Amino acid sequence: MSYLGTVDLNDADIKHYSLTGSTLTTVNIGWVPVSEQSLRVTINGVVQQGDTFSYSGANLTLGGPLVTTDTLEVVGIQSVGGIITPADDSVTTAKLADDSVTTAKILDDNVTLAKMASGTDGNLITYDASGDPAYVLTGAATEVLTSNGTGAAPTFQAVSAGGITQVQQWRVSADFTISTTDLDVYQNWEKPASGEFPGSIGSDMAVDSTTSATLSGAWTFPETGTWLVRWCMFTEGSGGSASLYAHIAVTDDNGASWVTGARNDSYGFHNQDNAVSVEYIVNIADTATDKVKFHGWSAAFSVIIRGHTDYNAHYATFMRLGDAS
Repeated sequence: MSYLGTVDLNDADIKHYSLTGSTLTTVNIGWVPVSEQSLRVTINGVVQQGDTFSYSGANLTLGGPLVTTDTLEVVGIQSVGGIITPADDSVTTAKLADDSVTTAKILDDNVTLAKMASGTDGNLITYDASGDPAYVLTGAATEVLTSNGTGAAPTFQAVSAGGITQVQQWRVSADFTISTTDLDVYQNWEKPASGEFPGSIGSDMAVDSTTSATLSGAWTFPETGTWLVRWCMFTEGSGGSASLYAHIAVTDDNGASWVTGARNDSYGFHNQDNAVSVEYIVNIADTATDKVKFHGWSAAFSVIIRGHTDYNAHYATFMRLGDAS
């Protein structure tokens, strides 16, 4: 550490020599000066300039010989202060100026947790828009740390909704017959009873159970988004054997026009059960106008739509997969 403060000089540090009645030019002053600047030479009280004398070892050579009436005095300062190393644990806080410890004086990886200011349990440290350290306030137990983009500190926020938010199944609860004409499956739909432990997430679908020319059998969705629609048409041939067709029709103008989104067909034999499954992923941008319906028909003979209130036979599944594109 560099020299701090002042040090009192003792007798061994200040040397003195005097001489009278001499005609010498060179005298031995009794010590070896540390430099010419450490000597104060006077003759009869007149200070001699440094270029009027020199020394070699303890011998001081004047610019000319003394006369017997001269009084020579030499004062030598052998020490102008020492290098002092403070003892361990001896430099107190009071000896340091405020803000005197700079970053350069701290070794990397040497600021421990014990040296940090106390904070609030759960708070985190970040940097604000000015680049200064700042706290991120503690969030709730179910919140997660969320970035707010460049120029803004992160915050704890509620977890965004994710995963499946809407899913349910509906079934036809009782048999009914369709003829060789087209039929929108509009009647006898119900959700499974609670005693059958059905899984269901979110709000209910709604079906138009009227014989409306445009909306009979149309399903209204409880929420916009991308939905998976799956339909299983379960039938029995009643009038003979014939091809069976299952269509999922979609509209985006509340039934003014319908298009086929998915189709499947099978061959149904007389008095035998038959299942036709079809599915479609539909984008519901507006729940008031975007709908689906299930359309079935037989090519030649009437068939019975098989339904049951105790289990899924003829049924539909509606599952929201994510946000609308």
